[in-house]
Amino acid sequence: MEHEFHSGFLFHPYAAGRPMTPKRKISTIVSIAAVSLLLLGITPALAQASPSQQAASAIQMAQKAQSYANNVVSVGVNHGLDVSQAQSLISQGDQLLAKAQGEAGTNATLAAHDAVGAMKDYRSAVQNIMQEAASLFEQSQDQQVTRAQALVARLQSGTALTQEVLTKACALPGASSATCSDANTNLATASSDLSQAATILASQNPDLSTVKSLTTDATQRLSQARQDINQLVSQGKDQAAINYVQNNLEPKISLLQGYAQKANLSSSVDQQVQSLLSNAQTDLTSAIQAFQGGNYSGGVQSAQQAVQLMQQASALIQKNAQH
Repeated sequence: MEHEFHSGFLFHPYAAGRPMTPKRKISTIVSIAAVSLLLLGITPALAQASPSQQAASAIQMAQKAQSYANNVVSVGVNHGLDVSQAQSLISQGDQLLAKAQGEAGTNATLAAHDAVGAMKDYRSAVQNIMQEAASLFEQSQDQQVTRAQALVARLQSGTALTQEVLTKACALPGASSATCSDANTNLATASSDLSQAATILASQNPDLSTVKSLTTDATQRLSQARQDINQLVSQGKDQAAINYVQNNLEPKISLLQGYAQKANLSSSVDQQVQSLLSNAQTDLTSAIQAFQGGNYSGGVQSAQQAVQLMQQASALIQKNAQH
């Protein structure tokens, strides 16, 4: 295959999106290996330059190594490789590169040393992706199909369970019809994706790339449906709290006002009672507004304050009632 050199680094045509045959996959690994070997030869070349030149050259080459390593990781992500370790190595290299750039003007020798260390981290990241790719390519088609079938089965089970939960969530008081509709649409699409994936996996020569695309979409839609459910549950909890305030707490204020009138209280005590009940009503109004705004903890706090004020009013009425 033909390769292009850009800024001193080797880029494989596959990185630009060309479909890969097994031969192209092998060629990609070979290309990555070639770059790793190039990075191994950087240190001796730097030894012949002055400290400031060493630092500048090392930082420039480290930046190119950084770009290449990120490109390789991107290719790995597109093919489902585990890139977590490579990303950690790149992050480690990024810290060293930033350190080298900050040292370049004050300590060229240390800057060059840190830049070379960053290049080694980038090289290690590339080699890690190579190992992950080699491991993936060594796996047989049957193993990949078996794993894909297990994944599809898990997702189908998760989709069915999520649908059951969604049905209950949509029955909660205050459940948004728009949110329910969105969640149902996502679950229906996820179910369709997984059904197609299962059909493809049952064929003689399953297209695993299509299966991966379908399961990825199904996973995303399942996640969105679960977010919708969380929102519905939160809305239901807030509405239930509003109903409790309106149907249980607010009527008690009216009940206490009636008791106060019948208790023949002195004007000063009656004024205290009415002030307490007025403040309690204000707190209950604040509680409802908080629940409506999604601030559940704030609503509970306001409601509790109202209950305390009503208890104080009730105690005053009982203590000072004149029969």
